Amino acid sequence: MTYDSEAEQAAAEATILALGYRKAGKFEFIDAPLLDAEGNAFNAVLDFIPLAPDDCTIEFKTTGLNSRKSKPLAETALAKALASGFGNRYKHKQDYSWSNSAYKHGEQHAKLPALRHITTFTKWPSHREIKLYLKLGILFCHLSALKALNSACRMAREGFEINFQQVTPDGQQFTFPLNSMYRLQMGSAAKRNPNKHATGTGWPVEKAPPSAWKNSRIDLKR
Repeated sequence: MTYDSEAEQAAAEATILALGYRKAGKFEFIDAPLLDAEGNAFNAVLDFIPLAPDDCTIEFKTTGLNSRKSKPLAETALAKALASGFGNRYKHKQDYSWSNSAYKHGEQHAKLPALRHITTFTKWPSHREIKLYLKLGILFCHLSALKALNSACRMAREGFEINFQQVTPDGQQFTFPLNSMYRLQMGSAAKRNPNKHATGTGWPVEKAPPSAWKNSRIDLKR
């Protein structure tokens, strides 16, 4: 994970650790075969691991994710941006690095157990980014809603009908139909070849019943 400053890092870590988490070890890789859209294998370490077994693992980000679809494409784009000598190095890494790719995180969400992983942000993603995350099956929230979404996921896995709604500061509203998502993800996992790329097969919004998204103001077809 990358932060704008040491103060931001300390504040973010303190907030998440206080919810009952520990930082993952450097080599504590996800125990699942992860592949990018071109079939290249990659490893990933989650940012935070829950102390309570029923809570979700956490990936923490300060800004939105980029749209690089594979590790080689991301590495090439990042190398070119850094070699140019222009712009901010931190911003280049946010815009081009594979570790900050929405497609990487979509693959992680697809391969991890259903409703067991959350990507959380300290800055709200843009309208365009939110649409991409929804279509890639990324379960996400603002850091302020992390505790509530974690509890909602636990209840949904236990069979409660839960629709988790979020509203951004600029009025974007979207709802996670957690029960529908859970059933879709469980069904996809049962049919999936674990050794193949899975992004987009976790819970594509097109497969969710229209009624599940009736409260959403995000136009997913645009």
